[in-house]
Amino acid sequence: MRTSVAEVMTQNYIRAARIKGLTQTEIVTQHVLRNAIPPMVPKFGVQLSSMLTLAIITESIFNWPGIGRWLLDALSNQDYVAIQAGVLVVATLVLIANILSDLLGAIVNPLVRKEWYANQ
Repeated sequence: MRTSVAEVMTQNYIRAARIKGLTQTEIVTQHVLRNAIPPMVPKFGVQLSSMLTLAIITESIFNWPGIGRWLLDALSNQDYVAIQAGVLVVATLVLIANILSDLLGAIVNPLVRKEWYANQ
């Protein structure tokens, strides 16, 4: 996020906003964040997917009950139906997180919205 904001702050329209006399708060809220957030939204989806899968390791280390602990118990007991169900649930959650982040990224990004309306 920091890199994205730093990149946007060097753009010409930020200089033009300063010349127009806008305050720093107005520039950040109206111009900088609006243009810095769209590249970050898909990365949040990847981070959420990573957190979901790494929760399995955390549950096994701390012996917390959850889908990860249940899945590891099924692996040790060789319960193939439970293994298939656990993998299917985790994969579904990862796919849903990625799809939602892509859709949210398309909603937030004005260039993608413009392209979508042009194709209709």
